[in-house]
Amino acid sequence: MLTRTDSGGETVSTWRIGSAYGAAFLSNQWYPDRLNTVKLGMIQGSVTLGFGLISNLGSEFWPDIKRDIKRKVLRK
Repeated sequence: MLTRTDSGGETVSTWRIGSAYGAAFLSNQWYPDRLNTVKLGMIQGSVTLGFGLISNLGSEFWPDIKRDIKRKVLRK
């Protein structure tokens, strides 16, 4: 949700949030009006951000978890 600025500070990553929700609303334009709701767009955008969060956490911490699992297996 945060990104680095050119000066080294942190700011809200508006492009990531906007693209998740924008893509969700845009892809829903193909649905009939009864299905193309704001609620559906918000849910789909939130799911996209949630999977991105899980993916980033996994790529950040998986090497440490994997190393710890290998240590425990080798001790037995």
